[in-house]
Amino acid sequence: MDSQQFNQQLLDGNISKFAKTYLFYGQTPFLSEENARLLVLAAKNNGFSLREIFYIENRSTFQAIFDSLHSPGLFDPKKMIELRFDTEKPTNKIGEQVAKIAAHQSDNLVIIQAGSLNYNSQKQKWFAAIRQHATAVLSKPIYANQLPNWIHQRATHLGIQLQTNALKKIMRYSEGNLLWTNQILMQLANSDYPQPVQSDVIDNMLADMSVFRIEDLLQAIFRKDNNAVKIVEKLRNENESLVYIVSILYREFDTLLNIMQSGQSIEQACKTLRIWSSKQRQYRTAIKYYDIGQCQSVLRQLAQLDKINKGLDKGDGWLLLAHIVGDLIIIGRLNAYA
Repeated sequence: MDSQQFNQQLLDGNISKFAKTYLFYGQTPFLSEENARLLVLAAKNNGFSLREIFYIENRSTFQAIFDSLHSPGLFDPKKMIELRFDTEKPTNKIGEQVAKIAAHQSDNLVIIQAGSLNYNSQKQKWFAAIRQHATAVLSKPIYANQLPNWIHQRATHLGIQLQTNALKKIMRYSEGNLLWTNQILMQLANSDYPQPVQSDVIDNMLADMSVFRIEDLLQAIFRKDNNAVKIVEKLRNENESLVYIVSILYREFDTLLNIMQSGQSIEQACKTLRIWSSKQRQYRTAIKYYDIGQCQSVLRQLAQLDKINKGLDKGDGWLLLAHIVGDLIIIGRLNAYA
């Protein structure tokens, strides 16, 4: 089932009985996470009053999950058990354990957020077994030519009328970032702007949005600008979301790494990866300063920071981010003068 179709069924109240297991995966994590969030809300309204979340990585043990799933008390309420993958490449052993959970026959609800599983993982027997026992919901990419309709449909659902130029402006500035686009639409939905919303309203909103300050951080890192460390401190003082900052940096360095490893020219790699032309210049700049090994190192550090954000590891997330950014500036300078 497509993720948007699943959302619509939930919102329309067309799911009369829940499946025992749901699997959310695909190339657009924002949509998969939204699927899971809406399912949780619907389940709470239908008697699933408890919720337990387990993070799955390649060193995970499963006894606590099985105990929670299969040993409820006689009068215990039904509960939701969420499995959130922390890896795109689960081992077969891990996958087989998740498949056993997916096949449960308890009264509980299992929600598997598998994220962006790589292609090889999706060909494994354990993944086929999960799909066999679960309602599988796939989040497909929203391409540039599909984005206007996606924005229009979402705005309509939120009760927003967008003037054509306002919609185009949101599309242009989003550069395909669905999370950012949704933030804009939610802000519009919670405001009292006259309908239809005009493009100057979008201009005023964009001037104050933190996403552009986060974008400033990314651009400063790619340009090797000393202000990058200062921007980190500013974001911290303004109580910006560290989780969101990390997700943006991880996405961009992962894209940069994919370009480098493609073996293609920058132009061809960007075309293959469906990167908007307006963003290609920043990757050209970054490639002057970073190599594959450095990008991989940054991604490992950001993954560690993500674990701190999720409470899976100890540490000061903001301090680690400042160290990561400071090291990047130094690395960039050394490479530039090499």
